[in-house]
Amino acid sequence: MGYCRAGQYGGGGDPAVAGDGHLFRWDIAGVYGWHRGLFLSCVSASEGFMNLFKRVFMMVAISLLTIGVASAQNSFSTYTDPDGRFNLPLPADWTDVSAGAIGHFVSPAGDIDLYLLAVEAADKASGTAAALAQVLPDFVGTPVQSSDIPLPGGIIWSQEVVVVEATTLLITLATHQAGTTYILIVQGEQAGIAAAGPTFNAALLGYAIGEGASAFEQVPAYVDPATYTEEAITLTSGTLALPAVLTLPVNSASESVPAVVLVHGSGPSDRDETIGVNKVFRDLALGLATQGIASLRYDKRTYVYQNDLAVLSGLDIDGEVTEDALAAIARLQATDGIDPARVFVIGHSLGGMMAPRIAEQSGTVAGVVVMAGNARPFGVVVAEQLAYLESLGVDPVSSGLVGIPEKMAAIREGGDAAVLFADTPLLARYFESLALVEQVATAQALTVPFLFLQGERDYQVTMEDFGLWQAAFENSDRATFVSYPDLMHLMMALGDVSRKGTPSDYNEAGFVAQQVVDDIAAWINAQ
Repeated sequence: MGYCRAGQYGGGGDPAVAGDGHLFRWDIAGVYGWHRGLFLSCVSASEGFMNLFKRVFMMVAISLLTIGVASAQNSFSTYTDPDGRFNLPLPADWTDVSAGAIGHFVSPAGDIDLYLLAVEAADKASGTAAALAQVLPDFVGTPVQSSDIPLPGGIIWSQEVVVVEATTLLITLATHQAGTTYILIVQGEQAGIAAAGPTFNAALLGYAIGEGASAFEQVPAYVDPATYTEEAITLTSGTLALPAVLTLPVNSASESVPAVVLVHGSGPSDRDETIGVNKVFRDLALGLATQGIASLRYDKRTYVYQNDLAVLSGLDIDGEVTEDALAAIARLQATDGIDPARVFVIGHSLGGMMAPRIAEQSGTVAGVVVMAGNARPFGVVVAEQLAYLESLGVDPVSSGLVGIPEKMAAIREGGDAAVLFADTPLLARYFESLALVEQVATAQALTVPFLFLQGERDYQVTMEDFGLWQAAFENSDRATFVSYPDLMHLMMALGDVSRKGTPSDYNEAGFVAQQVVDDIAAWINAQ
């Protein structure tokens, strides 16, 4: 991490206050770090509270201690180099003004230019220089920061940052293979670039060299696109509008079909629950649709409104999860072609923990699927995750969660959240509500059927939680339990079954295991 005074060149040194009185921090988190982002984030000290609040939803959750990347809010389209040398996903709402062999896209606000090209060169440095000469022939500048971003498959992107003017950055991202340098050039206002971080993360993780399909476009072999349709819709939850996708089997035009609402893990997740190049909910939705089951998946409010203090301030766990899931259930039940009596909830990770509460408050769901959902209190699971990651050499302080499990335990013992979180009072309500969720007791009190799915290689929610769920339903015939010896937290296969998963596994491209999709479909169809 380095600091620089806006408008000057040269990295490192002590923090420097820019001309507008703000302290700008260049914070690049690699794929093996704690943050969900790969790309540069440029933060003003005056934005401190918002960043702190957003960090809660990015870091404080079961799926938060993963290394993932939230894809951009908008749908993606694929840009392919005119010579077929590379392709990558880009948001559909960016304007394509490409000319010749240089791809050129402009952000919706018009404050960012993104250039895409490949040049023949002896090495990465000369290739980067040649690319800059083509795109910005008059540009002169010295990087204030350089870093490498290693990605799955051995690709390493080199990132260099130049402060052009007080609030304008130029960033190059380059990788070199077989005599060719592949490069992205980003130029624009620092605030816009920071906000567009997920777009660049998605571009890097979905970047494919050659004619192969972008990882963001690939679908599992068990998906048959001829068996379903997808429609982009807006889910209304109270006063909020959430982009969503309704996936309908083709037979829903002539008969009523069962349907599922997909409820995310923690953090500002998109509708596909995108983590790295993996799309857990996309795989589930398309796999289930192939077997005749409809679904609704949506962007979380903490994703869509992650920069809106009015939405985030005072948010509790029901505001983060439950309310939007209830809106999705109601929307499905009112949709033509859906059997309103056969709408189910599938919750993953934190969503699995919250699924019984959602079913309780709905009162109309036909059943619940808990997929890698914790039975133990949330703070207990987070403490265990921190200890495990520390054993891998990760400094727990970097998580921003040190002390949180203890505070949550104190709340469960009757402690005052306002006192415990006196230093961050607007977070007290969120942590208090999260600490006091009683998912096991709620599930036991319901009468609907449950399906519990657990990967045995999962380090975030473990077989201990699975065992506690089993014990809770020991004398009940309405719960079904399935564990998978080779699956990790994303319900994807882990090649080495001798160990638990690690954060770096989440950046290996894969698909939700077909057996998981088959088991869910068979269980739903049996209800």
